[in-house]
Amino acid sequence: MAKKCILAFILIIILAIFLGIFLTEDNGSVDVYIDGENVTASTNPGLNTEINTKELNDEICNYSLESMNMPNTNIDTLKSGIHDICFMVLIHPILISIPL
Repeated sequence: MAKKCILAFILIIILAIFLGIFLTEDNGSVDVYIDGENVTASTNPGLNTEINTKELNDEICNYSLESMNMPNTNIDTLKSGIHDICFMVLIHPILISIPL
């Protein structure tokens, strides 16, 4: 009986460790640099290594360039659009950084 309790305790500890890893998992980040004429995007997909970051960066840059040409675009709409792009390729939640 004592061996079963010890085994159960060890399994609970192992499950708690895995749960802690998944709760603190790096879900990804996007850094977008806009200098008025050029846009550069740097994407870190976190633990999801199957994502083609070059294509994702290109799509984010194209969206950002199009948004810069629209007069009613602000930082919140730009972040929302980038969030939607990342959500389509299964990076969520994501931290979006656009230094001003």
